[in-house]
Parts: sequence; structure tokens; C-alpha cells
Amino acid sequence: MQHKDQKSPIQGVKPTIPRSKRRKIIYSVVGIILLLALAGIVLVTSFPNTIIHYAVEPKLKQFITERLGRRYSLEINSIALTSNKDSLILTGVRIIDNGKAEDESTDTTSPNFGVALPLDRLSTDTVIIAALDYWKLILQKGLFAGTISIRSPKIFLRPGALPKFAQNTGLLPSFLPAVSSKIIKIENAKVYFSEGKPRSNEALYYDGSTALPANVGGLLVKNASLEFHDFYLDEPTYKKALSTFFCKSATFHAEDISHVDSLGITDIDVESVNGDLIDSSMSISNIVARKPIEEIRKTSIRQIEFSGLDWSAALAGHGFHARNATITNPQIALQDISQINTHPNYASHLSASDLIPLPSLLPSIELQSVNITNAEIYALLPQSHSISALKRITMSLHQFRVDSSTPFANISTFFSERANYGIKGKSSISTSLGNLKFGQMDGTEKTLKILNVDLEPTVKGLQLIRLSSAEVSGINIWKLLMREGVFSSSLTLRNPKIYLSEKATSPITSFDSIISSDPFEKIRQFKEYPLPLLLPIASFGSVNVFGGSLYGIHFLDDPNNLKGRGDSIMNLQISLKNFKLNQNSWINKRGMLFSDAGTFQIGAMTQQTPGAIYRYSEGGIKGDLRKHSLTIDSVIVHPLIPEDSFGSAFKFRTERINLFAPHISIEGLDYQSLLLGKGLYVDSVKFFDWSLHVYGDRRRPEAPRTSIEKYPHEIFQQVRIPLGIKSVGAYNGNISFRESWPDTTEPGTITMTHVNVRIGEISNDTMKNGLSKVTPITGDLKIMNQGLVRFNLDYKLMNPVLDLKIYGDAGSMDASLLNNYLALTEPFTLSGVVRSAQFNIELKNNLMTGTLVPQYDSLHVKFFRWDKFPPGFVSFLANALFMRSHNIPALDHPLHSGEISSDIDRNVSLFWAVWLPIRSAIGSVVRIPEWVW
Repeated sequence: MQHKDQKSPIQGVKPTIPRSKRRKIIYSVVGIILLLALAGIVLVTSFPNTIIHYAVEPKLKQFITERLGRRYSLEINSIALTSNKDSLILTGVRIIDNGKAEDESTDTTSPNFGVALPLDRLSTDTVIIAALDYWKLILQKGLFAGTISIRSPKIFLRPGALPKFAQNTGLLPSFLPAVSSKIIKIENAKVYFSEGKPRSNEALYYDGSTALPANVGGLLVKNASLEFHDFYLDEPTYKKALSTFFCKSATFHAEDISHVDSLGITDIDVESVNGDLIDSSMSISNIVARKPIEEIRKTSIRQIEFSGLDWSAALAGHGFHARNATITNPQIALQDISQINTHPNYASHLSASDLIPLPSLLPSIELQSVNITNAEIYALLPQSHSISALKRITMSLHQFRVDSSTPFANISTFFSERANYGIKGKSSISTSLGNLKFGQMDGTEKTLKILNVDLEPTVKGLQLIRLSSAEVSGINIWKLLMREGVFSSSLTLRNPKIYLSEKATSPITSFDSIISSDPFEKIRQFKEYPLPLLLPIASFGSVNVFGGSLYGIHFLDDPNNLKGRGDSIMNLQISLKNFKLNQNSWINKRGMLFSDAGTFQIGAMTQQTPGAIYRYSEGGIKGDLRKHSLTIDSVIVHPLIPEDSFGSAFKFRTERINLFAPHISIEGLDYQSLLLGKGLYVDSVKFFDWSLHVYGDRRRPEAPRTSIEKYPHEIFQQVRIPLGIKSVGAYNGNISFRESWPDTTEPGTITMTHVNVRIGEISNDTMKNGLSKVTPITGDLKIMNQGLVRFNLDYKLMNPVLDLKIYGDAGSMDASLLNNYLALTEPFTLSGVVRSAQFNIELKNNLMTGTLVPQYDSLHVKFFRWDKFPPGFVSFLANALFMRSHNIPALDHPLHSGEISSDIDRNVSLFWAVWLPIRSAIGSVVRIPEWVW
């Protein structure tokens, strides 16, 4: 029996309360979730490719459409993970521009349809993402991998703009917020840079061919590779590190690159290109361009190095911008001129206003500096049989810029703010004018200087042309390249030296060789336009020549020593304004040296005659082409043999001439006719303060005459040079005539001072003046500085026979003034006064007629030398019985006159032929027997 206080076991157990409905539901959901989670884990773990196919691939396709527009689509043949899920492999990846809407409409103007990007199509065989962090990809943390390899992609690019996303739109999609890989490699890529959009039905473009589509030029890269190291990209990185390409290093390499024009012709080949996107550098090797422009046949460059390259701008299609470019060993072969269109209108050329047609893929090129080393240019110039070469060319350009608004004409500044170029060492160019050599060339965008220039000309008569330097400023390189000619603001030639060949001019062997020669004949024969077809025009704002020389004129050379230096012209200075040589000015403005204005100057010249008998010299010549003037200073003909030994230096009597003219002024000189070889035509020639001294030695015998001496008009008619001088004036001259006679110790002297001679028109143009044209000659002088003589001559220079009139008068003088001459040349002296004289003489053919009326008073003769009678007795007889002591109106009615009528002696000079009858007429008035004097 239990104690009343014990409890029953049954009493200690609490009754069970039934579960509520809510609790049952919660338990059921949790169970389902756990089951689904377990199933998901099993699915993700056991079937990853299904997840990638249904979860990742659609999002990638949607991302491409959202970012680029509905015109673009992404296609993938397969996307799969490896069995251990550490690598993701994609095959047949393609991004395609459909070029039309989903409804097949080609209206692509709707805002959400998309823009025409530079990318036209991309395809690749295989993309392998190795060492993939599968769980981060699945959990949408991003794409993290060890290596991403893209194999054999084909990338088709075209003109277009990169996409511009909205401000709140990120670069990466939400399901892929980051991309990270230790290495990204693109291998064996082919890249097509098309310069225009091909037609959609171009089979070559879409069948995977290595060729570019027809009618669309572009660049083809057959083998390219790209490698990134430590690549990481997310939205914050994108916004602050675009220039680093989101990696620590990025290099690329491309081979077998070619450019094809719109006609399908390959005109550029490149062996290889290497670059580094991080340090902004690129190197291009072995570039060959075929006929890039009409004037260039071929161009090749061994190496181009770029630094400071803006890859972001380049890849964005904004242009090629870099800090420095170094071009090594470029070679340019110019097209043969015969292969270039030479029509005068140059229809095939681009005019200076046309712009450079840069491709859409390269809208601008900007380089802070460009350095070119060891460049070479080759050309076969017209009428040349050997190729010319310029080597060792260097060039440096600063702030080089070319864009679609740049005209071709800017090549004259090398498309730069500053430029320097040069050629070091000797170079040779074979031209139609001869072989041109020079030692060095230096230039800028504004100037060009060439040193030590030698031209071995092909022009007959020229042996060598040499320059110490030629300097050109403001040269228009565009017109030079376009073969329009050489256009420049100025040209300066320093120390040009011209050497004539030995046969260029014949030496003077006789007086006849002087007058019968026609140096203008060589000028008249030079009719061919001198500039080559390659450079048809030469135009300079100014031309200046300093220190010029001309050697080997050979006028006065010894015929037995033609290897002597010949005549020389030294210190030649030329200054021309607005020089322009073209086909028109070659004829019409030769007298102005093809310029609007010009002056020239020649320095002092000295030359000796054969045998060193005379020295000819002048102190300087100045000319003004516009004013048609020419001045000559200090003209001297000086004998090198002294007067006291001059006669004995020759077998026969020879006159010694000493001439000095301090200033000769020529006005109205027709330079046009002169330089065309038509003749020498002048308005006036003036001599001032001149002097002429003539010495003759009567102690030497006269040379036996073998021919009749020619008179001045006969000599003048032998002159072959067309000649026309309207007037000649010789003012304030002095003439002295000295003679030595046997049995005298000193020569006798007659002086004529204050000699003024004015000569009218002198011309041998018979077509213009006829045969009866008179050349008037007037003048005055003082005999022994006292007796004034006025004279007039009318000379028909072109009359075949002698036709000369001489008339004038003489003033008073003391007859004893002649004793200085008479005492040393005659056996008597005179005293008395000569009051005046009148003379009128005519020479017609072989007859001389005229009258002489001298007026004199108290004339007495004194013989001091006689070989048969005492001189005093002879003097008494002469004065008392023979001589007429006066002939004046007060004592002589009528005045006694001397009549002249005699044949002209052709065996003596015209001076003696005239003087002997005059002396006879004087003797008939004064009654001096001829046997006396």
C-alpha cells in the first residue's frame, strides 16, 4: 500500500500538445530551401556548363546589344568549362554589325539602334580563360583568371567613332564588375583596316579571305600579337587609369603588313611593327611604298621609332599623336620625268588649295619632333644617262602637324613650325646642264644653303662653274615638287667662278681679227630655253651675286701660249629685283636679266698683250639695267716698254700709245638687244678728262707695205657686230704727240689740250640708215694750250668709197710755241703770230680738194741745222727771199690761200694722206719749199 504522500509515475508525465499549422509551413519551406540549395550546389558543381550557357552567355549578348545598339550582335558557337572548372573555353566568338534593324529595315537613324563603330566585325577561333576563379564568376564578383588567350582572331575595322555611354552608364555590366588576369594574349591575329565600308554582299570580305574587299582600300595585318600583364579593370580603375590600359605592361607585335588602294593595288608593305602601350613607344621596320604620289616611284624606310605615343587617341580614331619620331635610312626614288604627265596645265596635279586626303582611320598626325637620319634620294633627271643620288641627308622637324584641313602647299614649311635639314659630305647630280657636285647642304623651313658647288657644264664653251655658296630664302617646296619651278623670296650666290674653255673665244692675232669677229654670234646661237622640263620656271624676289669671276676670255692671249690664264673679270656683283625666268621672259626680258630692276658691278681688270707690250686695265664697271646706263672707271692702255727704249724694241717704226680715261659714261644702252645678240645700241657715250699720248720713233725704218692701208670707213664696214650709237662725246681731253728723229737727243712734242669731240650717230645698219648717212663730228681743242681750233667733219662711214668733209677754223697763237717740237724734229724754228686759219677740205674717193687760208704776221724762220750751208745764211735767204712773213687783210689784198687738189696716197694712213696736202698748201702760202720740211 502506497504512502499517501507518494505520487503516481503517471502523474509526472506532461501531456503532448499538437503542432500548429504555421510551424509546419516554416519547417516545410526551410526543408525545401535546403533541398534546393543542395540541388543548386549539386547543379553548379556537377553541371557548370549548363549554368554558363543559360546564365552567362545571354547576359554577354545582352550587354553587347545594350552598349553598341541593336545593329550589333554577339554570337558564340560554344562556351564550356573544363572538367575541373579551372578553364573556360569559348569557340566561334563573333561580334557582327548587322547593318539593319530586327525588322530587316535599313533605317538606322533611331537613337537606340546604335552607331557605326570602328569595329565592323570580329571573329576568333578560340578563347581560353585559364586558372579561372569559377566561383567569383558564378557569384558575379567578376572574371578572375591566370591567363586569357585569344587565338587567331580576325578583326575588321572601318571609319567610325567609339561609343559614348551615358553618364550613369558603366563600362562593365553588373554581372561582371571586374576583369582580372595575370596574362592576356592575342595570338596570330589578322587585322583589316578598311578605309570605307564595303558592300554587304562583298564575298571576299565575309568569307574569311586574307584580301581586302574590292573598291575599298585599307591596311591588312596578316600576323599580329598582343600581350597584357597584370591586367585589372573595374569601374573605378576605368575612370582613373585609362592611359595605363589597366595593366603593368602591354606589348604588341605585327608582321607582314600591307596597304591596298581602292583599285586593289598593293602600294605599301611593312615588314614588322613592335610597340609598348605602357611606355608609349612603337617601332616600324622596313617600310616600302610604291608610287605614293605621281612624282615618286618608290620609297623605303629601314626603321621608324616613336616615343610618347598617345595610344588612347590613336585607338579612339582621333589621330596619331606622339612626342618624338626617329626615321632611319629612308630612300626615295623619284619618278622618271618622262613617265610623268607634263601637260602645261598639270591637270593631274593637285592644286595648292587642295587638302591632304588623310584616311578616316587617321584624321590627324601630330609629332612634337621628327628626326630623319641617313636619308637618300635617287632620280634620273631629263636628258641624263646616269642616276643621280643625294645621300647622308638629315632632317629635324619641330611641331609637325597634318590633318584634314592641311593643304598640300604647307609642305613648303614641312608641315612644321621649325625645320632643319642638311647633307653632309659631297654629292653629285647628273643634269641636262652637266654634272653638278656640291660639298654640303643646310636648310630650314625658310632657307637653303649649298656649299662648294661645282658644275661641269655640257654647254659648249664652258669648262667649269664653281660657287663657294648658294643661299635660298623662302623657297616654295610645294611648287618645286609639283614641277612648277623654283619659287623663292631671294637667291644669293657667293664667289661664283666661271671658267671658259680654251676654244670659247679666239685670241686676238691682228687688228682685223678684232673687227671681223662677232662675239654676239655665240649669243644669237644660244636660243634653247636653258631650264629643264623638271623645273620650267625660276622666280626669286631678289637675286644677289657677290665676288663673281670669269676666267679664260682669251681675247688677248698669246697664240703660242693658249694655256695661259686668259682675260679675267673679277669682283662681279649683281643685284636683281623680282627675277623670273620663264618662256616669255626668256625672250622679252633678257635685257633686264629677267627682272624688274637690276644693277651689276665688275671690279678692276688687268690684262697684258702677247709679248708683254701693253697692259690693259679698268678700275671698275657699273651698270643699271632699268636706267640703261653703264659707267667705266679708269680705262688705261699702258705700254710696258719705256719710251726711251720702245723704238729699239721693234725692227720697224711702231707708235707707242698711252691712253687714260678716268670716267666713261654710257647712257641709253639697249641691254635687251645686247643680251639677245642683236647688237650694241647706245644713246650716248661720254669720256671725261681723258688723255692720249702717242710716241713715234723716226729713227726706225718704215715697215715695207704689203697691202694698202685701210681707211676708217673701210675698217668700220668690216665690223660684224651690229652697231648703233647715237652720239659719242669726249670732253676735256689732252693729246700729246712725240717723235724722235735722227741726230736728236730728245723727242719733240706737240700738245693739244682741252680737246672736246662730239660725234653724231654711228651705225652700220644699212637697212635703217642707207649708204649715204652722214656721221657728223664736231670739236674744239687748243694747240700748245693756246691756239683754239674748231673743226667739223662729215663722214659717210657706210659709203663704199671715201666720202669725208673737213672744215673749221683756228684762233691766234704764238708761232714760237711750236719750237719745242720743231727744234727736235725739223731743222728750223719759228717766230711770229698766227692770227687765224680757215680750212675747208673734201675727200671724195681718191681725190682731195679744198682751200686753206691762214692769217699770220711777223713770221720768221731760223735754221739751226743744215748740212750744206751755214744755218744763219740759210735763215737769211729764207726770210729775205723765199718766205712770206705775213698774210693779213691789212697788207695782203686778197689774202693768200692754199689750194688743195691732189690724189690721195693709199700707201700711207689717212692722217698722212690728209696732212701732206695740207702741209703743201701751208707751204704754198708761206712759201716754204717742200724740200725744207
